[in-house]
Amino acid sequence: MPLTLIADSGASKTDWIVFDENRVLSRSTGPGMNPNTKSWIAIKNLLSQIAISTKSVKRVLFYGAGLGKEENRIMMAGLLQDRFPSAEAEAMTDILGSARACCGKAEGIVGILGTGSNSCYFDGKAIVKTIGGKGWKAGDEGGGADIGKHLLSDCFSSPDADNLRKQFITSFGKSPEEFQKEALENDNPNFALTGLAPFIRIHSGHILVKAMVESRIGLFFSETVLLHERVKEIPVHFTGSIAWNFREFVERICRKNSLRPGKFVSAPVDDLVTFHQENPG
Repeated sequence: MPLTLIADSGASKTDWIVFDENRVLSRSTGPGMNPNTKSWIAIKNLLSQIAISTKSVKRVLFYGAGLGKEENRIMMAGLLQDRFPSAEAEAMTDILGSARACCGKAEGIVGILGTGSNSCYFDGKAIVKTIGGKGWKAGDEGGGADIGKHLLSDCFSSPDADNLRKQFITSFGKSPEEFQKEALENDNPNFALTGLAPFIRIHSGHILVKAMVESRIGLFFSETVLLHERVKEIPVHFTGSIAWNFREFVERICRKNSLRPGKFVSAPVDDLVTFHQENPG
């Protein structure tokens, strides 16, 4: 197996691993390279900063957000080919990466809860159907930006929120209203809102926060996962930082809907290395 560079690129970061048929040789993390939020010139500049030998790598496998359109995959593959001229480069969607990381070559449904949210049915070879991925303004229920947005809009108007508000101000040095105003004026408000996820995790036992998280992840299921055919017959896997850190909420909703949860994967890149070591073609 030739020396291979693999990347899993989401909205906020890209995980890079160099590996061969037996072992991981190096790993690093850099900025996300989503062409829907970054220009191609910016992505080209980020690729130029990767400190990996261009001669040693013979294959580049890039799984990324924003690559649903064929023209974006072609453009990304071209930039990777320019950066690694001795390698064969391939650009694929992040949802295919999640499916391969969770399912391998088996059939399954995959729910993605990261900065945004999405879901797919994978037949063991290809993505057959996706439901979700509308973006944080129109949907992405249960994703990091969504629960951050609803923490600010739903959880601080009740008299029961007085102590929660004090904890928020202590943590961020500003009121929820000030944070919301600054986040929405940010160039990437979804990233700023997702930054609230650790606070939500810490305070997920608070009655208001718990109800909000259950509601938003519940909507993720009703608007995406539960709409897949045969959802109660095959495993449902989950990837992304929100699925990983709020696993008990996800599992509770699975039980409520008689679903069979499969793997929980925080970041797919290590499982993708295993997939390609076992399937080198």
